[in-house]
Amino acid sequence: FATRSWIVLLSLGALACGQPAEDSPAPAPPDRDGARVRMARTLLEQGHVDAALEQLHKLGAGPLREITPQAQPEWFEPVLRQLVLRRALAPADSMLALTGPVSQRPPWMQSLSANLMVLQGDTEGAIATWSSIRSQDPQQQVQIYHELGTLYLLTQRAQEAAVQARAGLTLDPQAWRLRIMLAEALYAQGQHEAALEEVRKLEPDVPRWQVEARIEQYGMDRPERALLLLVQANRTAPRNPDVRLQLARAYLATGQPLQARALLQQLVNLPVPFTGSREALVQALEASGEQAAAASLRAQLRHEAQQAEARALRVAGLQSSMAGDLEAALASFDQALALTDGDADLHNDRGAVLARLERYAEAERSFLRAQELAPEDPFVQQNLARLYQRTGDETRRDAAIARWQELTGGDAPQPE
Repeated sequence: FATRSWIVLLSLGALACGQPAEDSPAPAPPDRDGARVRMARTLLEQGHVDAALEQLHKLGAGPLREITPQAQPEWFEPVLRQLVLRRALAPADSMLALTGPVSQRPPWMQSLSANLMVLQGDTEGAIATWSSIRSQDPQQQVQIYHELGTLYLLTQRAQEAAVQARAGLTLDPQAWRLRIMLAEALYAQGQHEAALEEVRKLEPDVPRWQVEARIEQYGMDRPERALLLLVQANRTAPRNPDVRLQLARAYLATGQPLQARALLQQLVNLPVPFTGSREALVQALEASGEQAAAASLRAQLRHEAQQAEARALRVAGLQSSMAGDLEAALASFDQALALTDGDADLHNDRGAVLARLERYAEAERSFLRAQELAPEDPFVQQNLARLYQRTGDETRRDAAIARWQELTGGDAPQPE
């Protein structure tokens, strides 16, 4: 559904502005496609992705014909970048497809295509795309080396990352991100002294101190030196949660759990707990003798991990079901239920697959379990009604339909 903000804009655009004089020329036909593009850009900048896509879907053939491998309208690049920024990956991919094969796109579009591949999980495709970009612009060449090095580090190919970092530093010796990347790549290869030598070529600042501290603490086993560096980094950037988490871990490594706990409690109490802070807080609580609090937090983390795994299994089951692989779907739902038996949606999904497999008795048990967990869910009643229709149990079918109508206030559910 549309949001109020863009309904108001459309309404204002539709207001009549008075009648033209009799001798005035006839007004030009309204540029509806242009207005839709402008509206889509505004909506994307405001974060209203669905409303923006609704406007783009209404475009006529004219604006879309302007998108070719050789040229694109001026609105194409900003709209495309916003779609990628807002993680509207499928629409962005569809727009890029209008420009032809990746290899024939201009360098800026190839780089955007590579970033889109990363977001879609195609890291190898992104590496191949970045490697194929040819540019005479030294700044863009440095960017290519940086992006390739980052991807090689992500895929645990530190030697290749070091090659890219050195090549980029040859073009721009002051590129501090490449210098840090080289230090990280050397550290990953166990070359700790060489990594420290590289990172110390940078001016003293927070990024240098963080990398230097990590090498000192975990590579050289010198947590006291790491602590000194991180105290300085925290003084310089007191609101940086990543620095505070690293500092808390250094406090733990030097036997100061109370100082670590104070920092970690701040990170845990953020509106969204900072990644890794609760796991570190468990260690701080245990080290300070608060075993009950540590055990409680550890149990909470274990429960959340199980819930996340169950959600991923449910998504896999639904995808298998839509693809027609019912046995694989059933296996995914069973694995998910082994982690969290109290999820009504999972029992309902499992029942639907069992019904399609004509295992009606098992399907009924799953639906009834879903009904027990979510007695107000009308879709469970819909599935029960369909099941009893198949098995010829008219009494129970009618009861399920009556309950559906009671919950929804509507007509009987549609048959399959």
